[in-house]
Amino acid sequence: MMPDRWKALFSTERRRFWRDLACLAWGFMVGLPGYAARPFLPRIIPDYRALVVISAYLALAVTAVLYLSIRYPRSVTSLIDRVVRAAGRVAMWCCLGLVLLTVEQVVARYVFNSSSVGLQELEWHLFGVIFLFSGAYAQRRDGHVRVDIFYSHFSQKTRAWIDAVGIVTCMIPMCVLITWYGTEFAQQALAFSSPYPPDHLTSALAPVGSVLYGTLAPLEGFLRRTILVGEISADPGGLEARWIIRAAIPAGSGLLTLQAVAMMIRNVRIVRGLPSLDDTEDA
Repeated sequence: MMPDRWKALFSTERRRFWRDLACLAWGFMVGLPGYAARPFLPRIIPDYRALVVISAYLALAVTAVLYLSIRYPRSVTSLIDRVVRAAGRVAMWCCLGLVLLTVEQVVARYVFNSSSVGLQELEWHLFGVIFLFSGAYAQRRDGHVRVDIFYSHFSQKTRAWIDAVGIVTCMIPMCVLITWYGTEFAQQALAFSSPYPPDHLTSALAPVGSVLYGTLAPLEGFLRRTILVGEISADPGGLEARWIIRAAIPAGSGLLTLQAVAMMIRNVRIVRGLPSLDDTEDA
């Protein structure tokens, strides 16, 4: 018999959802890599193990999404809505940062006759993050531009059928491809070696042996081992760690994939004639 306190913990749909999600995540992150590391196939095809691991991960991911979407549709859509809204807020703050950086660059160039290559590149990076992270949020709010000639005249169920077919045949495959190749694109940036020494910035700010140098040098060394790695800008004074902006590409397409799952759940419920899910209001 399950203790009463455990029954209370898993009594609601939301708590059962988080329980099952944690169990699936554990199997996804721990179970498959340990199994795939075993020499269970002869080495007939080069790099067969990577293909097996990728296929197993994709099969597990699709199964997990289907299971959670069927059993906990409200919790899945609520979680995706929160993630998409958080990404939308990041894009909004990036808009503010982009405006302030643009003003700073204009003032610095035409008033002080000076400019920064790093800040100019940061403007481009912020614009890329805005574009990539706001796509899923705009889809959630139905804010993308569309040419609507016949769609608006159809019934709600017919529109749901059209949306469902479009999501399965176009949106999800496109997002999966972008995520796949975007991840490889980000990994390519990590293959480079940074030419800067561990105290590159600290030595320019403080003399070697000073208290400030002794404080900042270990911090910069840690950052250069963890974050400031890989490809850097080809321009002098440009930004480092280009893998971050490259990683925004698969992150943005991943957000669109999540939003496609939420849209698919809602459209399937409309097609089946089930009550619509109560969407949380956007902030």
